[in-house]
Amino acid sequence: MRVLLLAAMVSLAACGGGDGDGGGDPTEAAGLEGVWQGVCEQSELASYRHELNIDDNTILVSKHYWPGSSDCSGAAEQDALGSYSYSIGEEMVTDSGVNARELDIQFTETSSQAFDIFMIDRGDTLYFGDPETGDQNTLVTRPTDLDLDQPYSRSL
Repeated sequence: MRVLLLAAMVSLAACGGGDGDGGGDPTEAAGLEGVWQGVCEQSELASYRHELNIDDNTILVSKHYWPGSSDCSGAAEQDALGSYSYSIGEEMVTDSGVNARELDIQFTETSSQAFDIFMIDRGDTLYFGDPETGDQNTLVTRPTDLDLDQPYSRSL
C-alpha cells in the first residue's frame, strides 16, 4: 500500500520538526492539494522519482525515469502508475508524538482500499505513514508513525 503512494502509489517521508510552523495546520486537507515530488532513488539502470498530483478528491501517481543517470538529471521519461480517490479522516497523534491525519485511499482500477496517515511539515514537505508501523491493508492496523525517510517536496 505504501506502494500506493510510493509503490502503487508506490508504497507511499529528514523531518524539519513536524510542528507545521509557518505552514498552517499540518494535517489540513486543503494543504494536501498540489504537485509533490518524491526523493530521487536509483536502480541498476536508471534513477527515478515518484510524483503525486493531488486535487480535492484524486491522487494521480506517476514515476519519472532518468535512464543512465544516478541523480535524476537530464531528460526524464514518465510512466503513469494510477489514479486514486481519497478521503481524509480523523486527526491522530503518532507514536513519536507528531500530529497527523488519517488518509483512506480507494484504488480506482481495483476498488480495493488502503489506510494510511499523512502530515505536511512547514507547508512544503509531505510525509506518509511508515509501513513498518502498521499494515496499510486494514483499517485496524493503519500506520502509527510517519516515514521520515521518504519525504515529498511541494513542486512550485
